[in-house]
Amino acid sequence: MIELDCSSSDALRVRQCIAAFALRFTRRILEVGGGDWPVSMHLTMPTQSVTVVDPRAKPFRAVRWNGHVCRVRHLAMRIEDYVDEETSDGLALLGFPGWEAMDRACIMGFVQAADTVVVEAARNRAKAFAAVEDLVAASGKRAESHLTLECRGGGLPENYRYRQRELFILRS
Repeated sequence: MIELDCSSSDALRVRQCIAAFALRFTRRILEVGGGDWPVSMHLTMPTQSVTVVDPRAKPFRAVRWNGHVCRVRHLAMRIEDYVDEETSDGLALLGFPGWEAMDRACIMGFVQAADTVVVEAARNRAKAFAAVEDLVAASGKRAESHLTLECRGGGLPENYRYRQRELFILRS
């Protein structure tokens, strides 16, 4: 089995571009996960704040982003330990690992609070994809888009088994 850092492949990084586009009009973005290549790297529209929560995140703080006033925080912590100081209206869950790795009630609280949610997982990670389907159904939000991404090239080895990705954009 080949495990890959998602930041090592342009074919997988396109997910962050899609998420940034979907979140472009939100004011306060929370990304759960993101690791070395968070969605904040792809934002082009001004926003008030972007918070990335991931145990693997490199701690980072800024008060300006892309020439605009914006509070940016990359926090090396688990989402279950994070306290949202301001309600986030945009939520990104890329490479969603499923309910075995994250507390369902915690995640669903953030999902319910957000106006826009972008959630994505590998199609053939059965438990993770089942959790994505559960999240979509339980969210009470409208599935504005459902994209199937077949990630090839861009640094991915031919035998990479998680190349097919399912991405949903949910809106209130």
